[in-house]
Amino acid sequence: MTLEQIKEHNITNEELELLSVITDSISDFDYGYNPKTDEFDRPGIEWDGPYGRHWDFFDTEEQRTLALERHSLSQLDFIPQVRNILAKQKEAKRKAGIAKANKKRKIREAKTLGGQHEVLGELLVKMKEKY
Repeated sequence: MTLEQIKEHNITNEELELLSVITDSISDFDYGYNPKTDEFDRPGIEWDGPYGRHWDFFDTEEQRTLALERHSLSQLDFIPQVRNILAKQKEAKRKAGIAKANKKRKIREAKTLGGQHEVLGELLVKMKEKY
């Protein structure tokens, strides 16, 4: 994905990290061995994917550039899904924090009269709201 696309779509570091887990990311550019010319002149891209690293070699630089552009566009297609996943994770983390705080509050209030008697606890809440 190009820097222009990242800026244009306001993509965050979190989104890029999750995107690299979902799709292949670029690890390296190099030239591979060409058996036709017996030289290292085949343009290639090393991809880092969820299943490991692999190379793609092309006959021309233009083909490699087109492959990179296709890859960038395919990554952009995943952005809504990535944002949805991150939103769900954030909501789950928020709910876990609320549950943890409620548990701590219950433990803290269990030793008080309001914690031992529900009616007194409700009165205490009403008094706090009123004053």
